[in-house]
Amino acid sequence: MYLRKQRELLKSKVHLVEIDLLRGGEHTTAVPRDRLVAKAGPFDYHVCVHHFDNLEDYFVYAIQLSEPLPTVNIPLLPEDGVVPVDLQAVFTRSYDTGPYRREIDYLHDRPEPPLGPKQARWAKQCLTKDRVGRKS
Repeated sequence: MYLRKQRELLKSKVHLVEIDLLRGGEHTTAVPRDRLVAKAGPFDYHVCVHHFDNLEDYFVYAIQLSEPLPTVNIPLLPEDGVVPVDLQAVFTRSYDTGPYRREIDYLHDRPEPPLGPKQARWAKQCLTKDRVGRKS
């Protein structure tokens, strides 16, 4: 279903902004995965911006797990420019005000796919800091 809708959007006169915060599974954004990796290098997450008036080009924000989410420029009509959206601020607010902080126990729940050694060390440091911050 999403692929059909994605193709419809790519053929229309709208910009397509896709945010992929999954570290594994099927690749679903409009930019082909091999082209994305060739352009951006290794990444954990990515944002793909496709301008309707530039059919062959994609702007990609490649993101590592240990990096904050970027501010993404959302295109409007050419004469209107772009609107910057701070994805980290949006994510943090959603996480803090939604059920996620209460329902997910990162000390005991194992992420899928599993973290690599470097990512696991980084995550452990973050969880330790968060736990110490909550006690003070």
